[in-house]
Amino acid sequence: KLIKDDIGLYDTLADCYMQIKQYNKALDSINYVIEHVSYKYTDAYFKRGMCKFYLDDKAGALADFYKHREIINTYLEDQNRTEYKALYPMYTNKNLENVNLWINACRN
Repeated sequence: KLIKDDIGLYDTLADCYMQIKQYNKALDSINYVIEHVSYKYTDAYFKRGMCKFYLDDKAGALADFYKHREIINTYLEDQNRTEYKALYPMYTNKNLENVNLWINACRN
């Protein structure tokens, strides 16, 4: 059974592949993360959207960016209801602005 640290390794591997512009290999790692992630808030859809964008799959990228925006909105709503999350913010409105920029880039 995978633990959170194992998922983190695949996430880091995806980041490394993205840094050297090997987006197909990054996609493999990110897909693994998405298939096995058990926590609610993840950047994997955002990263996968970036890979798809650079691989010229704008429709696929757009779908992933919409999913990531949904995750951020859910987090921001949950954060308003939970004191603990307000103390340890993961996402902010800046993250929302960023994903909206990528969504606009896909539409152009």
